[in-house]
Amino acid sequence: MENLLIPFLGLGLGLGLGFMVLIFFSSRRRSKLPPGPWRLPILGNLHQLGPLPHRSLCKLAAKHGPLMHLHLGKIPTIIVSSPDLAFQILKTLDLSFASRPSSSSGAEFTYGGKLGKYSEHWRQVRKLGTLEIFSMKRVQSFRSIREEEINLLIKTIHRISSSSSDVNLSKLFVIMSNNITSKEAFGKRFSDDGDCNWSPDHDIFKEIIELLSEFSLREMLPSLELLRRSSKFRVKLAKSFKRMDQLFEREIDGHCSCDGGDDGEKDLLDVLLKHLGDSSFGFTFTRDDIKAILQEIFFGGTDTTSSVLEWVISELVRNPRVMNKAQDEVRGSVGPNKGKVEESDLQELRYLKLVINETLRLHPPAPLLVPRECREECNVQGYDIPVGMRVFVNAWAIMRDPNSWEDPEEFIPERFEESAINFKGQHFQFIPFGTGRRMCPGMQLGIAIVEIALANILYHFNWELPAGADMDMSETVTIVLHKKSPLILKAIPRINLI
Repeated sequence: MENLLIPFLGLGLGLGLGFMVLIFFSSRRRSKLPPGPWRLPILGNLHQLGPLPHRSLCKLAAKHGPLMHLHLGKIPTIIVSSPDLAFQILKTLDLSFASRPSSSSGAEFTYGGKLGKYSEHWRQVRKLGTLEIFSMKRVQSFRSIREEEINLLIKTIHRISSSSSDVNLSKLFVIMSNNITSKEAFGKRFSDDGDCNWSPDHDIFKEIIELLSEFSLREMLPSLELLRRSSKFRVKLAKSFKRMDQLFEREIDGHCSCDGGDDGEKDLLDVLLKHLGDSSFGFTFTRDDIKAILQEIFFGGTDTTSSVLEWVISELVRNPRVMNKAQDEVRGSVGPNKGKVEESDLQELRYLKLVINETLRLHPPAPLLVPRECREECNVQGYDIPVGMRVFVNAWAIMRDPNSWEDPEEFIPERFEESAINFKGQHFQFIPFGTGRRMCPGMQLGIAIVEIALANILYHFNWELPAGADMDMSETVTIVLHKKSPLILKAIPRINLI
């Protein structure tokens, strides 16, 4: 009897193994993922990223291809590193990748995370932003705010330089851009009247931007030990978030207690409060909706603007030929007697705009753009991309691709001179602000600040490195790409203020 059972047991075992192999290979055929590097348990490919992920991923893509699959801790991810693939992901398949990654633990710090998920709620908020918050009419309405704050910046630099002190431009750019954003949003600035100084309100946004960036990295790892160690970190983040929320509540209450009178919409909060309680969107527009939008405005409007200005001045100091050419254009166009550059002068400053373009190409504020998440299974160049796959577009690598750019590592603003390429999302070799449904909505607000600030900085001052100093171009990445060390220069006033 035992001898009769042995063949049947062997047959059953063979059929079972064969069935498992069949399932394995059919699964492999059904889900063909892009190639990628080997990975470690738990960490995945995190150990291969290094402190500057955009650079590490560019090197990995050179080996594994412009569509690369890896794991960031527990998170399956694809990395896009070519203009053609960026076109497919951000244009052809834009709807499939229209969501931002979200998590239940992160929602508490983003007012429920509703602006991340692609939904009717997001579409209605985006429409509100396009028509009423970030429209060109709205951008132009804030012209006087930009000019006033730039004038205070210039006066502050004059005062510092008159005492023979070096100027920390990195810090001043953050203060200025935060003041402009605050005045556009709330109708008042964070700094003291008539000054460009640091305030406790500046601290709130600086701290929470840094903490949220670290939080996003911690979420990639499933390690229980890491979660235990992060408990104090979460408490710190919660305290910073509460401070920001209290600031928003204070401003909302202050605006609600004031009658707008005949002035109508004086700032962005007035625009948002006009819709408070409105159910015509398909949902009721709440205070949390307002605060979530304000959070996006401050995070998107402060750090990115200051980063671009920081890098453009750094590149100009490193490239005296370009600096002289840009200054000659500004000073020749405006003239010595006017005493300042106004926004009406900017249309004549064509080379200045080329300089900004080249800075955005080499130093995009978000080198990996903001990640997206696949919301419906799709196929990209024969590879299957499942639902939930996270997607990073390496804009930094794309905009230094030698197949698209001649001498891609060189700072040459003239490359844009006879070119129709611009940053508005139609040219996929140049996407510093992204493109498609998730393109940066506040792009025009940011560029308006950069242009008028840069023009006045070049008009009023000559710039030199402090004695014995070298220009350090090392990078550091929080949410935004900044210089690792602050930009500290010697300002030499060219004209007296009027």
